[in-house]
Amino acid sequence: MRLLRDNHNQMDYSKLADALEIGKSTVSYHFKIMREAGLITITRHGQAKEITLNIVVFNGVLPGFLTSL
Repeated sequence: MRLLRDNHNQMDYSKLADALEIGKSTVSYHFKIMREAGLITITRHGQAKEITLNIVVFNGVLPGFLTSL
């Protein structure tokens, strides 16, 4: 969450996965759960994917959470 927030709420999927330094299958699993919860959106641009924080959901469900990171 902090990495996304610090990168203007969006980041390339592979760069984010590499920055986390954990297995790609683990990253994919967590992104899937976060997407299903509505916390992020994943947009495909050709072969690349972009992850974006859903600020509306965070502010509605967890107000102040992103600023506390």
